Amino acid sequence: MPFDVVISISGMLVCLVGVVHVVIAYRGTTRSAEPDPERVERFVESAPPIPSHLL
Repeated sequence: MPFDVVISISGMLVCLVGVVHVVIAYRGTTRSAEPDPERVERFVESAPPIPSHLL
């Protein structure tokens, strides 16, 4: 009986540690997806001109 208790408690602790890791990883991925207007403007300005045969 005590061995079963040790196995069960250690399994619960492993699951708890896994949940903590998942929450930390999820927080790192939930950033704003909105583009930075200044960076977009610089990107557009640095683009080469469109060739005349494509206009």
